[in-house]
Amino acid sequence: MIHNYELRVFNDDGSTKTVLKLAAKPKYAKEKAKDYANQHPGLYTLQKIEMVEAYCTEEEIDKND
Repeated sequence: MIHNYELRVFNDDGSTKTVLKLAAKPKYAKEKAKDYANQHPGLYTLQKIEMVEAYCTEEEIDKND
């Protein structure tokens, strides 16, 4: 099953930054994250991102329909 992932790096000041976004099967996502981390030394976390809900705040999306 395909999931959404983000690879995040920890900066020296304690903040994090997303450096890679993936939509892949878990095995492939782990491989890509490991390859990226090997090419760019640092401390990384691979996070699975789950969309819970989406909202549309416009009353009318397309007034021409």
